[in-house]
Amino acid sequence: MKNNKKLNNYNWAIVKTIAFFDMFDYPLTVSEIENWTLKSDNQKSISQQIFFSIIDFRNGYYFIKNRQNIIFIRENRYKYAKKKYKIAKRISKIFKIFPWIKMIAVCNAIGNYNLRKNGDIDLFIITSKNRLWLTKFFTTLITIILLKRPKQQGSLDDIDKKIDANKDKICLSFFITEDNLDLRKIALKKQNDLYICYWLINLKLIYNKDNTYQKLIRENQWINKIISGLPHISNSYQYNNNYTKNNVFCNFLEKIVKKIQLKIMIKNIGNIMNKNTNVIVTDKILKLHINDRREYYLKKFKDKVLELEKISSHNT
Repeated sequence: MKNNKKLNNYNWAIVKTIAFFDMFDYPLTVSEIENWTLKSDNQKSISQQIFFSIIDFRNGYYFIKNRQNIIFIRENRYKYAKKKYKIAKRISKIFKIFPWIKMIAVCNAIGNYNLRKNGDIDLFIITSKNRLWLTKFFTTLITIILLKRPKQQGSLDDIDKKIDANKDKICLSFFITEDNLDLRKIALKKQNDLYICYWLINLKLIYNKDNTYQKLIRENQWINKIISGLPHISNSYQYNNNYTKNNVFCNFLEKIVKKIQLKIMIKNIGNIMNKNTNVIVTDKILKLHINDRREYYLKKFKDKVLELEKISSHNT
C-alpha cells in the first residue's frame, strides 16, 4: 500500500474506514480496505508520511497506531465464529423444511468471522410474502424445543449480565419479506448509516432459495454510493419472482399466529414498537433490536475521526 500512487487521492477515506472497523476491534487487510473504503466528495487529502503516523501495519493488517492488540482479537474471533457458523448451519437445516423461508444468514458481525466468544448467533431471515408471522412463530418454537432461544433482553441494564447465558444461542430478531428488500427504510435518517451498509456486506449466507440473496443485493445498490464492496447485480438479471402461492389454511394460520405473537410483543415492548428504526413490527418486517447501537457507533466514529484529524493536523 505504501507504493500505491492513488493513496494521496483517497488516503483520508482509508483512515476513516480503518477507524470505523477499529470500533469493532477489527484490523483490515489490503483487500478489505480496497473493497470497503468509504466514499466522499469532500474528503481530506493527507500525505503518505502523515498517513503512516496515524496508521500502522503488522502481520498483514492495517490498524490505528498503538492498536496492534486487535490483531490477536480478530484472529481469535475467527476461531469462535467458525464454530458458531456450524451451529447456525445445523439449525438452518431444520428451518429449511418450511417452504416459505427464502434466505437465512448470520448477521451483526461487522467484519468477516468477527463473532465474540460469548455472544449469541444472530440470524437474518427473508420469508415469502404473507408468511412473516408463521416463520417467526415456528423458528422461535424450534429454538425453544432445542434450548437454543436466548433469554429476553429486558432492560438495557440487564444485557451485560445475560451475555454468558446466551452464548451460542440463536437470536431471531430480524425478519423481512421478499417483497420488502430495500433496507433504506430502516437506515438512520439523519446521515449515512455506515453500520447498516457494512452489516449487509458482511452477511454470512447460509441458505439461499430462488436467488433471494441476489435480489437483496440488487435492491440495495444505493449502498455503493456510500462505500465500495457491494457486488453489482444487473437489473437485467433473471429471477424467479413467483411468490409462494396462497394457501387458504396457511393464510388463516398466519393471522392466528400473528395475533398471538403481537399480543405478547405489545405486552413486552409495546412502548417502543414502531417509534424509530430500532424496533419495527409490521407484516413485512420484524426488527426487534431493543439494544440497537447504531447511533452510539455513529457518534463514537465521529469522535474518533475528529481525534485523528487533530493528530494529522499536528503532524502537518
